[in-house]
Amino acid sequence: MRNELGARRYELGFRTSWLLAPSLHFSSSPLHFISVKSLSCQSMNRLSILLLLFIGISVITNGTPVFADNKDSLVAALNVKAIALCQSKQYAESEKTFKQLFRIKGAVLPDESAYYYGVASFYLRKYTQARTALSRFETLKLAPDSLKKEAVEFRYDMDCYEKGYFEYPETCMHCDGEGHLDEPCATCKGNGRQYCPVCSGTGVAVSKGGLGGDSYSTCNRCAGKGVIDCLTCKGKGHLNQACSVCKGKGTVLMRGICKDE
Repeated sequence: MRNELGARRYELGFRTSWLLAPSLHFSSSPLHFISVKSLSCQSMNRLSILLLLFIGISVITNGTPVFADNKDSLVAALNVKAIALCQSKQYAESEKTFKQLFRIKGAVLPDESAYYYGVASFYLRKYTQARTALSRFETLKLAPDSLKKEAVEFRYDMDCYEKGYFEYPETCMHCDGEGHLDEPCATCKGNGRQYCPVCSGTGVAVSKGGLGGDSYSTCNRCAGKGVIDCLTCKGKGHLNQACSVCKGKGTVLMRGICKDE
């Protein structure tokens, strides 16, 4: 493949050169001139442009041809290679190949790539890198369930190596996994009533009289009762709000005991 790509680059360079410098004639190898007619300044400029263009076309990034029509096949080949290296326990080479793959702009990778990159990183003891890749893999909707389960196990193993225990999610028993429920209003403690904020629960409104003394009258806000419907829950006594145990997640983290191996 590399020889074919090289040949294509030379062929393209040859055809472009014929357009840019018609006064130049090439042999079957574009790097050797058969004959050169009189070179004017214009011809020299054309030659300069030709050489720059030829060099640009021949550029290879990290040993990888940059032709757009070969990108998809290149991505597929590198992905297969990286996964095969991981499966054969050549983790360092697998990681290296994956990183070469990730540098290709606009590359669309299969879901399994994140899994195998995480596995290679795990065995190289790059746990932060591995956890990021495996966690990402678990969120992919089309990822195989069997590999998702293995990704979870790898994360548990990393927790054991780093913390001595692993954490796993359990359904919150307080809200039955709903993440929210009706809970007593914290303002009124569940009774739906609170002291009147105008008279402070006395039922009497106090105001300054005309001669500087105090004037007393029935509180208009609570009609002299001293209490009103709770302003927070509107008198219901409860609120539908995020579960206070799981913080609205529906699950709580439990600690598991690591097995000695």
